[in-house]
Amino acid sequence: MGPVRMPAARSSHSKAGAKHDRAARPDTAAAPLVLYGRHAVLAALANPARQVRRAISLDAPAPAFTAAAAARGLTVEPLERGAFAALVGAEAAHQGMGAVVEPLPEPAADPLTAVDCGVLLVLDQVSDTRNVGAVLRSAAAFGATALVMQTRHAAPLNAACAKAASGALERVPVLHEVNLARFLTRLAGRGWWTAGLDAGAARTLADFTPAAKQVLVLGAEDRGLRPLVRQRCDVTLRIPIRPPVESLNVAVSAGIALHHCATRPAG
Repeated sequence: MGPVRMPAARSSHSKAGAKHDRAARPDTAAAPLVLYGRHAVLAALANPARQVRRAISLDAPAPAFTAAAAARGLTVEPLERGAFAALVGAEAAHQGMGAVVEPLPEPAADPLTAVDCGVLLVLDQVSDTRNVGAVLRSAAAFGATALVMQTRHAAPLNAACAKAASGALERVPVLHEVNLARFLTRLAGRGWWTAGLDAGAARTLADFTPAAKQVLVLGAEDRGLRPLVRQRCDVTLRIPIRPPVESLNVAVSAGIALHHCATRPAG
């Protein structure tokens, strides 16, 4: 069964030349971050868009770490345990590797302008950093085009997010929009089809065939999709689960939905 087409509802929301609400990434003026963990650090060193100021190691650095730092013109600084913990945090699962970096800049050009097909993830006020990191990891695994979050009430792209993303924060473009409802309206005018995940939806993900340009929208676990965002969706879908479980973690839901879109040919 293909997507339910709703031309009347779509045309009521779409306006040519709608105002662009792209905003600067909220953390662009923040202090440098200290990333930790093998995947997060090596991915940051491999990302030319990421400014890396220092590479630090607990005791002797691994050869792969030394080589990746050298490719960026850096020498890994071995630190004793107390000094290393003071930078990355005493409870961080760091695997002996860290990097002092600048926050990633917002992409200079909108990566969606030239996209003819793909899956775009939109998170509606998801504020847990580790959840967003896990969503990014699934986005990278299943080839999502980008992740979009609201400028306010969204998780910061900090070290905890980078660790949970396991390198995906450096690989998946992250955009911030002032108003998600208006953003979805603009996407509709550019041929994107929007599906919102909603535990109360009548239709299930299992019988959904994604469009060539597919948007997946997920809300925060406690509130779900906000009314205006839900109204901009062409269809809402639920992931069937068994009682007594009432809902899934947003990162788990994103992974299931992305896998579905990656393995189901577009309609």
